[in-house]
Amino acid sequence: MLPQQEFLQHCGSHTKSRAVFLNLMMTSRFERYFKMNPHSQAGDTFFSMALAYIEVGRVAASASMSIKCLGDYENAVAYQLFHAMELFYKAMISNAGQSVKHTHDLCGLENQYKSCFSDPLYHFENPFNFSSYEPEPLNQNEMHLAQSHFENFKPTYMSQHLRYPPDHRTGGYSFSFDESFFTAMKEKFQEIYEMAANKSLQPTAFGGG
Repeated sequence: MLPQQEFLQHCGSHTKSRAVFLNLMMTSRFERYFKMNPHSQAGDTFFSMALAYIEVGRVAASASMSIKCLGDYENAVAYQLFHAMELFYKAMISNAGQSVKHTHDLCGLENQYKSCFSDPLYHFENPFNFSSYEPEPLNQNEMHLAQSHFENFKPTYMSQHLRYPPDHRTGGYSFSFDESFFTAMKEKFQEIYEMAANKSLQPTAFGGG
């Protein structure tokens, strides 16, 4: 259970108690409360938002096919996953004691995350990372076509490819994630976050072994 959830549970369900909770957010008392917990306030905030985007994506992915077929709906759904992963990486990086960059470069954040948590138990598939892409051996032109495509539609700017209408610089990618994928990813986030909470926040403590 996150510190915010524990605090709200302590306050109870009364409106007045929750108003007190909100007021404490602006006081040093609230800051001292978070210092008693193993995770930083910034990390918990990133993590809470990551779960929120995952849930939004899951609901959107469960829509009927008649809605999914409208325009770029699937990529709008994919963006919820993309942003959830960005926030999750930032949560873990923050909790590992490193500074969080103001960036939407998911692969860059993934590399920083893995430098903090090198144990394979903390790793999971990033469907937006094409760095390990391998062309079909029987298709001699595939590698050239892929390189040309990546050069024109740079994966580094995947956030923009998913959020904006396609033109000569944005677009170029199409994703489709079903409801079960979001559910599985949410469970993976929670599993990893809980596992990390039981270990030291020093990055060297996550080197495996």
